[in-house]
Amino acid sequence: MTCGAPESLEKQAKTSSFSALRLLGLRIGGIRYAVSKFNLKPIFIVAAGNGGSAAMSILATWMVATKLTPAQFGVFSLALAIMTVLQEIGGPSLDLAIVRFAAAHSRSDPLRAEAYFRAGYRLKLLVSGLLCASLALLAGFLADDIYHEQRLRPLFYWMAAGLVAANLSTFILARLQAAEQFVAYSAQRVLVNLLKVILLALAWAAYSLDLQTAPAAWTLSFVITYVIGVWVCPAPRGQPRVMPGDRPYAEIAGFAKWVMLSGLCFAVHMRADILFLGSFRTAAEAGYYSIAWNLMLLLDLITSSVISALMPRASKIRAPGETAGFGWTIFASSAIIAAAVLPLYFFSDRIITIFFPKYLPAIDAFHILFWSSIIVLLIYPLYLSFYSQNKPARVSVTYSILVLASVTVGLTIIPEYGLPGAAYTTFIARVIGGIVILTFLFLDWHRRQGVAASNV
Repeated sequence: MTCGAPESLEKQAKTSSFSALRLLGLRIGGIRYAVSKFNLKPIFIVAAGNGGSAAMSILATWMVATKLTPAQFGVFSLALAIMTVLQEIGGPSLDLAIVRFAAAHSRSDPLRAEAYFRAGYRLKLLVSGLLCASLALLAGFLADDIYHEQRLRPLFYWMAAGLVAANLSTFILARLQAAEQFVAYSAQRVLVNLLKVILLALAWAAYSLDLQTAPAAWTLSFVITYVIGVWVCPAPRGQPRVMPGDRPYAEIAGFAKWVMLSGLCFAVHMRADILFLGSFRTAAEAGYYSIAWNLMLLLDLITSSVISALMPRASKIRAPGETAGFGWTIFASSAIIAAAVLPLYFFSDRIITIFFPKYLPAIDAFHILFWSSIIVLLIYPLYLSFYSQNKPARVSVTYSILVLASVTVGLTIIPEYGLPGAAYTTFIARVIGGIVILTFLFLDWHRRQGVAASNV
């Protein structure tokens, strides 16, 4: 018996090892099946690029947060928040409208697509210029009368310039997205934040990283990225071709008015928390919250990856039957990714403690924000089916309700509860937005069922 024990244990060990390898093989096989079945490769490519971009962004955030006090970092974050809200109008939102029309011709007829790109570019210049001038003119009013913070005024001037540079930089992303060149798209996303890190490192080495050089690094990174993008992603040679029935300016503007409204509403929803926190509480609390929000942004960039990768496919869907299948593809893709990011929740305490020791109050806020991002990841990409049906007004309605919820809840609880109140503001608003999207989808399903029954 004694001599037989080691043999028995060895046999059990071999069996356990075989089972573990078999389980690993099944899991890898399942992942490969999912990638093949749902065509997740473009999503993974964009997610990898956005992940690299987010890593560089977090590193840049760490550099600024480490050198500044929580109150100074809060002031910097407030300026960035206002820039983010305005950038959404002439940046990603307008890019989405450009991709909506250019993607259908980007490969088959590049010169026809170029007519839409040029129209979109000129519209971006117009919108960005107006926003830049508005922010520069209102800098004193916002700094003195709204936030009562003199340090904000020079930051707003930097952000006004950065607004134009950022919107032109995202135009390069629109070209690459429409052509489904997702490797180059991802590289461009990483580049802009890598440049921020390099510029901040140079300022750090020169002992000059402060509240003035940080926004300068942000603005210059967008300028350099745009110049590089124009060089490596030139427009096709030849005169842009407008076919009978094409109306690039009218089509982009008509579609973009809803998308830009949606983007503005979503940006206000995204930043209402810190804007109210900075106004009703202290700059230091805004600094703590900004750390939690930047970690949450890592998850929101994954959602953005899903939308960016699947938007060109959504623009090509015409049949109602294809819309339902596309929706299941979106949900399955999002569910797989959501399961993969769960470890971030459990390691967030350690991450903040190690890398942001001056900002420990951010831990509890991130725990709340994490689940708000999971809700967004699982539900919000489903609104792509609204674009495929050419119903962007539904997204605008959803985001209008989102911003209304954010403002109402924020004004109710942030003045009294501060940091956790800001986190719960975002969470509650996103739950409401998810319910609205699911309601639209249910009504679509109910209508299709009615049409199918009437055809029997």
